[in-house]
Amino acid sequence: VDKTLALEPTLRKSMEKMTSVQFERVLHPIFEEDEFTLIVAGAILGFLAGLVQQAIATGTFTLKFWKRKTKKLPPTQPPNAPPAA
Repeated sequence: VDKTLALEPTLRKSMEKMTSVQFERVLHPIFEEDEFTLIVAGAILGFLAGLVQQAIATGTFTLKFWKRKTKKLPPTQPPNAPPAA
């Protein structure tokens, strides 16, 4: 069927002629149903990355809306530093 109708070359030529806005309009409906899931996943990953960054920068991490503090991480030593006595 593909060879008879020459779908691939026809679609390729049509897609190459599209502007980026037109191409986005073609793809957007395909991903539209998963858009909310992608946004929520990005928010969660961004939040977790922020917690990791806070832990690295301060040696501890705290969630302001929680009353308890998590365990303080031990200080790190530079790679060439002698062991602490």
